Amino acid sequence: MVKKIVYTLLFILSSVFTSNANADFDERYWEWYAELQIPSDGQLPTFGSVYLEPGFLENSKFRFPFSDIRIITSNNLEVPYQILTRSPEKKVEELSVRILNLSYTKKKETYFEGVLEKAPVVYNMVEIITDEKNFYRQVQLFGSMDGKIWNLIRSDTVIFDYSREEYLKHTKIFFNDSSYKYLGIKIINNNENPLKISGFKVYHQKIDPGIEAVVNSWISKKEENSKNKESILIVNLSSSFPASKISLNTSDKNFQRKINVLVKRDTEWIMWADDIIFNFDTEKIKESKLDINIPEVSTKEMKLIIKNYDSPPINILRINVFAFKKILAFKLGEKGKYFLFWGNNQSKPPHYDISQLMAKHDIRDIKIFSIGIPKMNSNFVGHEKRLPLTERYKYLIYGVVILVIALLILLQYKVIKKTEKQ
Repeated sequence: MVKKIVYTLLFILSSVFTSNANADFDERYWEWYAELQIPSDGQLPTFGSVYLEPGFLENSKFRFPFSDIRIITSNNLEVPYQILTRSPEKKVEELSVRILNLSYTKKKETYFEGVLEKAPVVYNMVEIITDEKNFYRQVQLFGSMDGKIWNLIRSDTVIFDYSREEYLKHTKIFFNDSSYKYLGIKIINNNENPLKISGFKVYHQKIDPGIEAVVNSWISKKEENSKNKESILIVNLSSSFPASKISLNTSDKNFQRKINVLVKRDTEWIMWADDIIFNFDTEKIKESKLDINIPEVSTKEMKLIIKNYDSPPINILRINVFAFKKILAFKLGEKGKYFLFWGNNQSKPPHYDISQLMAKHDIRDIKIFSIGIPKMNSNFVGHEKRLPLTERYKYLIYGVVILVIALLILLQYKVIKKTEKQ
């Protein structure tokens, strides 16, 4: 009899703690939904997809972005999905080049030529190899088919190197696709010592830019740290959509700076990325880099630290934050209506076994559908009730646990007493 009571009590406790964990999808706990615009007639493809944009997570407080997304059919079947990123694809191929001469002109300009050993071939980037430190030079780039008649490719670019507390270096020249067999590079030294060059490399860089979207952001705080000679900007984001690029807008010209990017995790700032920015704008030079590519991160707050050294602070007018659109790819089965549900802060990311099947399909070939108008779920039970049972009634459950333990001890005591009498 005692054992039967004990087993019953343990079963009740187990049911209390696992009832929520084993529950299937219940639309009452999802605040928002929208119908996916999938045609009701014709043959459906194996997979369909929709774009997810930053506005989708506006004002969200999710610890894990997209963890609450569910796709449900009109028959209440949960549809497996996978979230993919259409991020840039960069392919860089180094091309074989042979230096023909390396000399100095009468004006003490560094000049060298090279020939592409496999021609014709397309290229769009040159990297100048030098061990020199602390320099700034204007560079001119020429192309020729026969090594005799030369055409100007670029004349408004620069290379530089600054070895301070932070290391700044830029020795790559980018230009439109070119196929000249011969390349000529002239480095304008002006009144400085001629720059010593050990060689150069030629590349063909092919970039698929991906699909970007703007994350609503604003500068909430600016301050100057004169002791550390740096400017500090606090940037707030309205969405926890994973950000991937920061673009600065400034009216200042002719500067170069080191910049650190930190993101906030709970109450702690974490170093996330660092890069250099510069903007040279003169009669002869037009070269700038004001974009900072960062590893994707989900955060509502960033800190940008601009290293000024002994130069005056630059005036940042605006900051734009960008993210790559996400592609929500899902398996299509039966015909009928498909609904997208979201807005459950307590849900955990689902795990579906379709990744291997998805890997066999090119993301560009998956049919893109649109998302209907978001609607509030009229069956939503509210923020409090969608908490797990153990969270909503934790004090009551604590009392039940204590009572059960006491009852078990009492039963055990009675069994021992009964045994002693016998």
